[in-house]
Amino acid sequence: MDLNESEKTLAKETGIEEDILLILKKENDSELKKLESPEIYDIKGNKIRESLAGIYFKYKDYESSKSLVYNLRKKLAPSGYIPFICEMDFLSNKRNCNIGVFRAKDIFEVINLMETNGINYEVTTEEVIERLKYWEGLCSFQVIGIHPTWLDIDFITLPDDLKSFAEDIYEFCPDTLDQGYLGPLLEEDSDWDDFDEAFDSQTTEDLANFLERNRAIFLWWD
Repeated sequence: MDLNESEKTLAKETGIEEDILLILKKENDSELKKLESPEIYDIKGNKIRESLAGIYFKYKDYESSKSLVYNLRKKLAPSGYIPFICEMDFLSNKRNCNIGVFRAKDIFEVINLMETNGINYEVTTEEVIERLKYWEGLCSFQVIGIHPTWLDIDFITLPDDLKSFAEDIYEFCPDTLDQGYLGPLLEEDSDWDDFDEAFDSQTTEDLANFLERNRAIFLWWD
């Protein structure tokens, strides 16, 4: 399998080596496209960071996409590239995803490039990175999905004090409970009133139990 002329041009435009694009091409059937981080300006309008070019491609359902991200990280890590889920179709049952790839020294640089933030809660990108680095001292995790408004995290280990950790997550990202149901499954004959009651009665204890059951969390700031 070789790159076509369009893909070779993409390699030149992004500065990404052709052998990296070839690895990505072998893993999917969709077109490789340019993924650009936003330019950053200061309050006076002076550019303080140029746009950085990466690659993205449309892939399959969420579980397949997550599996591919883990697989690609093993293959691309020696070359300094980090793949991640960069977009997700929340309106479909399969939650089809786009997978992005940036050259970066670590996952925090990717978060910075994607400008993940909770601006509605006055949470900056710098504060997102700072909180994740703090959590690194408590547990081990992989940030699988990175988007300007959300993060998808898989935990390898969990903190000893899971209750306090859940409280910290909720303080940092209230939408984990305020706009999502993380409690136990309801009975099959439950109706919307039952769901509304369960949703409204959620606590950080439910969040702690969710973390213990799933070893994952989706953070978003809506």
